[in-house]
Amino acid sequence: MSRASETLADLPLSTRTILSACLLTYLYQFLLDPPLRNYTMCPQNVLYLHEFYRVITSALFHGGLMHVGMNCMSAMAIGG
Repeated sequence: MSRASETLADLPLSTRTILSACLLTYLYQFLLDPPLRNYTMCPQNVLYLHEFYRVITSALFHGGLMHVGMNCMSAMAIGG
């Protein structure tokens, strides 16, 4: 068993779920190139238009592979 697979196996299920959500969202963002203005944080839309999904989706969308990689490593360090 490789060190990476041992590390992932030792992580709690909640941390693995968060990592999977981040990676799947990045894959969606990379392959389909959605308009990010529909998902990013805009407090005015959250408060007045009740678009509460923006609070979650703004945390999941990333600016590049290095960005998502660093965020996943941080999540592993905190959650593991």
